[in-house]
Amino acid sequence: MRRMTGLGVLLLAATMAVAAQDVRKSDGSKPGPQAGAGVPIFSLPDEHGMTSNVSTRHLDIATYPSKPVVMPGTRFSLLTQITPHAGLHVYAPGASSYKTIELKVVPTKYIRPVRLVYPRAEIYTFKPLNERVPTYQKPFTLVQELMLDNTAAARAALREKTSMTIGGALTYQACDDRLCYDPVSVPLSWLIGLAPNTLEHAVKAPAK
Repeated sequence: MRRMTGLGVLLLAATMAVAAQDVRKSDGSKPGPQAGAGVPIFSLPDEHGMTSNVSTRHLDIATYPSKPVVMPGTRFSLLTQITPHAGLHVYAPGASSYKTIELKVVPTKYIRPVRLVYPRAEIYTFKPLNERVPTYQKPFTLVQELMLDNTAAARAALREKTSMTIGGALTYQACDDRLCYDPVSVPLSWLIGLAPNTLEHAVKAPAK
C-alpha cells in the first residue's frame, strides 16, 4: 500500500496540527444508528459578504451565519456547507470504527452553544468487508445553533462593536471505494454582524 503526502493547516483561533498522512483501510465494523433529522442545504448569503470558503484534498467547505446581524438575546446558527470531492465520502454519527465528522466551535465570551444538528446520513456499503456504514457522499450542511447572551455585561461589552468572528474546527475522515485517509482537522471561522447601539436595541429579558 503506497504512502500519500498529507496536508497541514493552522487553526485560526489556536495552533493545531493537521494530519492527512498515511493511507489505510480501517478494519470491519458494524453499522451504527442513522444520523438525526434531515437539514436542508441553505443558500449562501453572498450579498452580505459573510461567506468564507475553504478547500482540502477531500472537501469543499463554505461557512456563513444564518443571520447577517444579531443582537443580545438572539438565537442564530453557524452553517457549514460541505461538498465531498467526487468519489469520496465522510463518516456520519454512528460509524463506530471510523472518525465521524465533527464540528467544534471555539468557546467565545457571551456566546452560548445550543445544539449541533446533523443531516440524515446515507448508508454506504463497503463490499469487500460486507460493511454498511452511515456516511455523507453528497453536499450537506451542519448547523450549530447558538445564543448571544442578553446579560447587562454582554450588552455593555458589545455596544460599540459592529462585528465579531467566531472560530472553530471541522474534523473528519474521508474514504473512497478502496482506501481511507487519516483524520483531518480544518480551521474555520464565521463573521457575525452586530446590531448598532446594541444596548438600546437588545431583546428585553423576561421579568423574573
